[in-house]
Amino acid sequence: MLDIRNALETAATVDEAGAFMGDPTRLYAYHNNIFVADKNTAKVLENDYERNRALRTTDSELNPGITWGISNA
Repeated sequence: MLDIRNALETAATVDEAGAFMGDPTRLYAYHNNIFVADKNTAKVLENDYERNRALRTTDSELNPGITWGISNA
């Protein structure tokens, strides 16, 4: 939780917060998805340790091996 607070208090943009929270050297006990927004954009930081840590948008491709079962997903 302290990393989230640090990112909120120090990052000026979504990308800065995402880079801080998504840094692979930061280890957490669980997977998480964190919605991050600033006045210009919004993204989801997906911390999926087995696959990929990434800032995702509506245009992001699914991680390999992941399907939603929806033809246009």
